[in-house]
Amino acid sequence: MSTKTTLNMQWTDLSHVGFHLYEEAFQKADDPVYLELNGCHFTASSGKDGLPNIEIEIPRELATAMGLLVKKG
Repeated sequence: MSTKTTLNMQWTDLSHVGFHLYEEAFQKADDPVYLELNGCHFTASSGKDGLPNIEIEIPRELATAMGLLVKKG
């Protein structure tokens, strides 16, 4: 049985590109949420401050579906 509670989820097409925003069940309102991206390339490295740095290549259609870009026209 999953302990994930979906907050938002969307798939752009049949190629399994999409996202799943969720939280763990029974967590408090100020606990973190989790973002799962499918079909995206990424690069992980250490930043100058020693903290992790993750660069994710997101298809424009997916970025629009996530609300990160606004459709023009």
